[in-house]
Amino acid sequence: MQQTEKYWRLITRTAVIGVFVMVGVGAVLIFTPTIRESKARQKKLERLEAQIKKEKEAAEKNATNSRRFSTDPEFVERVAHEVGYVSPDETVYIFPSEEDED
Repeated sequence: MQQTEKYWRLITRTAVIGVFVMVGVGAVLIFTPTIRESKARQKKLERLEAQIKKEKEAAEKNATNSRRFSTDPEFVERVAHEVGYVSPDETVYIFPSEEDED
């Protein structure tokens, strides 16, 4: 009888350990894709936040330039010169660059 009890105890322990192992493996299999998705979402969120930051900086720069266009005539003149405009009383001299000579 004692021998039979030993075997049953061993079988019971093995079964309980097996159940715990299966539950652990199941939990890992269930949560692994969720963890991957969470990490992917976090990376995407970080990229989008960086893009938002860039866009806000660009919008701020545009707002500053817009204010300067309406209040700073020297700024308007400088920007006009940068894009090739000149005043009627100005003379433009264009020098060939080294690339043009080749």
